[in-house]
Amino acid sequence: MELRHLRYAVTLAEYGTFTRAAAQLRISQPTLSVQIQALERAVGAQLFERLPNGVRVTVAGQAFLHHAQATLAAADDAVRAARAALPATAPIRVGCFRAPWNNWEITDALRLGDPEHPVEAITTGTPAGLALLLDGELDVLVGQDFTSVPLALPERVERRDVAAEPVWLALGRRHHLARRSRLAITDLADETWLVLNSQPDLHQLTVAVCANYGGFQPRQMPFRAGDELPPALVELRGITLCAPTIRRTGGLTTRDIGLPEQRRIFVAHLRAGSHQHAATRTAELVAGLHAQYIANNPACRNKLTDVASPRHR
Repeated sequence: MELRHLRYAVTLAEYGTFTRAAAQLRISQPTLSVQIQALERAVGAQLFERLPNGVRVTVAGQAFLHHAQATLAAADDAVRAARAALPATAPIRVGCFRAPWNNWEITDALRLGDPEHPVEAITTGTPAGLALLLDGELDVLVGQDFTSVPLALPERVERRDVAAEPVWLALGRRHHLARRSRLAITDLADETWLVLNSQPDLHQLTVAVCANYGGFQPRQMPFRAGDELPPALVELRGITLCAPTIRRTGGLTTRDIGLPEQRRIFVAHLRAGSHQHAATRTAELVAGLHAQYIANNPACRNKLTDVASPRHR
């Protein structure tokens, strides 16, 4: 039995269904079901009664959850105590999605503001980065989410929105639709949408956008291509949703297809952590880097909205 099993059980009891609990935990529903069954075998008792519309905690489950919640709280306290005991020179660990700017610009600027304090940069997707933040393996997270698929954050995480931009379409110049002067989401129902296996949020966004604004189910092609989506678009002749600030490689083009959708860039940290100042500084830096990138890219100018003062949530 591991701490994650306790967290799975507590979350399932809180949300009442495997579907909602799995979404909160950022795992699949079948995975959660298998893990709960394994936990019940290890405990030797049924913790949840399966119902047609959810689950109900059994008497044994109530006794188990009382101690599970206490154990998780003690584990969180242990992590915080260990982090608080670190020397002042312990590195600040900043996680960031693959942004249009270079992530080392964030770390360099943080080092300039506090030369005595080392900074480590980690490139990570937002769901994975949130898990690292909650586990104490990141101090600050620069993440992204979308208006159609907002990221649910636990109460102990503080979020500051720093920039927002619309969602566009990316495709190769050899794609048959690239010759069209105008495109709308309804023109894309029969196309193949490329989605990196490493970007589950892009998969969710594609499904939501096509359903909400186009009324169709997208035909998606999941694939592994490292972190390089643009070359795959050119070679495979598929399409994908993107931000206007996507790096335009040879053979790639982007289109504004009039979606009322936004990508939101935010900075997050643990409310009870010791790195509020680093998070505030990071939010200011990211807002500045984003604004600078827009200013230097005419294709993006006048299309994007930056948040002048980072908002807390």
